[in-house]
Amino acid sequence: MFSCKRQILSFLTAPVAPNAKCISRACGNAYGGYAPGNLGTTSLGALAASFCSAANFDWQGLERHSISGLNRPLLAVLGTRGLLACGYISAERCGANGDACATVTGVDSHEDMLHAKVEAISDPAERLGLKIGMTGAEALALLR
Repeated sequence: MFSCKRQILSFLTAPVAPNAKCISRACGNAYGGYAPGNLGTTSLGALAASFCSAANFDWQGLERHSISGLNRPLLAVLGTRGLLACGYISAERCGANGDACATVTGVDSHEDMLHAKVEAISDPAERLGLKIGMTGAEALALLR
């Protein structure tokens, strides 16, 4: 799914250097500062989040929308099969209208949405295979 698969694989197989530092600001904050070869309980998804950026994600076929002027941005990514949105949008209401929708919270950018965990889904989204707990990037693969 991520175009940075080679980077992740090299991270997984790299020897641990003495006094190794975290190679990404994200893993230092969210993933405990794991150094190469010292994965602990870090999941492959967490490694992908620390390596991959929106620049590496294939946004083709997806429409990114953002509304500013609120306390946090209202974010949405529209695919041909449905919508990934921030917590301002109600997945339940989208489902009542027949739309597939997954929501993520605590995000300030479309890139953040890729790494965030899905917290709510509509019934139509569930029928497409979306699940609570998958990443935004995984959800977008099904909504594309």
